Amino acid sequence: PFFDAGHRDLEFARKAVPPNSKDYRDHVWLGRILWAAGMPAEAEASLRRALTLNDQVPEPWGAVVIIVGCLLVFAA
Repeated sequence: PFFDAGHRDLEFARKAVPPNSKDYRDHVWLGRILWAAGMPAEAEASLRRALTLNDQVPEPWGAVVIIVGCLLVFAA
């Protein structure tokens, strides 16, 4: 991870994106932060939320593909 789960930046990110945000970009951003913090399950959940909000744009799809692909590589 680029920083640990208790890092101040992660705390800020969680406060900045309310769980009920309707903007898919919020959830993509949070997902990337969570991934960098070494929290892949939470990152995937955030990115899947982004997809439920808008599956017509490439950004959330690309982030999900990268994270799930990395998980598969690391699991092998």
